[in-house]
Amino acid sequence: MKQTLTTISVICMIIIIACNIGIYKYIEKLENENCECATEIKVVKFIKPSALIVPVIILIMLLSILSGTPLSNQKCMQNMLGRLINLLVRIYLFAYYVCLIVYFTKLVNRLCDCSKKRERVLLLYPVILMGISIPIAIILVATGALKN
Repeated sequence: MKQTLTTISVICMIIIIACNIGIYKYIEKLENENCECATEIKVVKFIKPSALIVPVIILIMLLSILSGTPLSNQKCMQNMLGRLINLLVRIYLFAYYVCLIVYFTKLVNRLCDCSKKRERVLLLYPVILMGISIPIAIILVATGALKN
């Protein structure tokens, strides 16, 4: 069962990395097309660089899982500084996910026609992954698959 959970984690992390690269390219495309209603929203200044930073964070987590020891269990993360870094990274990721949803909502509410591209749905990947992972977690807990 542990191997299955590791495989699911790896797949999710690869999807997250791909979505973030897609988000960065989407924002670049909007800027190149001079889509003012999309680029004047203030959170885009946080989202664009974060769309490159988040894949690096996820890649580090992915490599630690593939090494057999999750990042939170690594020796360097067990002291107070490691825990503080872990907390700050999680707060940063949470803020980024909230900003993605806010940005998507503002694009839709402003009726920003130049932002209507297939890639816009990538901004919702945190919601989509959460919507998929919660039922899976409930099923795993209900069937007792997560017991040690």
